[in-house]
Amino acid sequence: MGSYNETFVCKPPAQSPWWAPVVFLQFVIVILGCISHVIFVKLAVVPRNFGRYIRVAFALISAMMLNMLLTSTGAFVITLMNGKFIEDCEISAMLPRKWLLYIHSFGEYFFVVCELLGTIERVISTYYPNFRKSDAFTVYIAIAGVLGISASFAYIYFIRISFVKHLFAIGFGSLTAMEILNGIIVFILLHAAKRKYKNSKDATLNFKFEISQSYSYCRCAAASVIARVFIITFVYLQVFGLFEGSWGDSGFYYVMNILINLYCLVYPWAIMLCHRKIRGEVCH
Repeated sequence: MGSYNETFVCKPPAQSPWWAPVVFLQFVIVILGCISHVIFVKLAVVPRNFGRYIRVAFALISAMMLNMLLTSTGAFVITLMNGKFIEDCEISAMLPRKWLLYIHSFGEYFFVVCELLGTIERVISTYYPNFRKSDAFTVYIAIAGVLGISASFAYIYFIRISFVKHLFAIGFGSLTAMEILNGIIVFILLHAAKRKYKNSKDATLNFKFEISQSYSYCRCAAASVIARVFIITFVYLQVFGLFEGSWGDSGFYYVMNILINLYCLVYPWAIMLCHRKIRGEVCH
């Protein structure tokens, strides 16, 4: 990103050769991440190990994460083509790079929307199974998806275009709020589904199946929620100035993007390895 001095001349950040291995690591993570999502789609999305709505949510999440991996890599390639390890304000102003980051921000927000909608679907399947099977539920979930897409476009404006502090706070705050809400629901439902299954000896097989699906989903999602906590913590430590002056804004955003890409690599494995059947397929 760099910064501007009092005469509005770009002050580029220091281009230390120590960033070279970090750049190499970035590309290794992206390649492994893309391979991981191909495996994830093959083992978790295509087979019927989860319900229809969860598989759709996983497919969308995987698509958004591939989007984030590829667009962030494209932005880094543009930086490298201009002879820099870290972008300065001149590189940040390049239109192709801006559009790549707009698309990246859309994926960053919409994948959390998909996670939250998937979790809500499991809550409704557990407590209101008849409503979950109705046409009305399909309409409501579709409307929620459209609203999520609209909110994702608004997030792009708040984070990447407006440069207004309170809009940035609204955008990033809403993303954090969804992540926290999703995490709370996942852990509550994990224990509730386990308890319900133990107390459902006389219940129908279909009811038991839905409960077991909710438990399996929450068990998998809990691992990804825990992994996400590290990124949120890292970002808010910067927001509150803990890293101020240590590596500059450009260095912070570079490291943050690597952490996000690392999460995109870890996410499919967190889901697959926490699901007993899929874990068996991976290990054998």
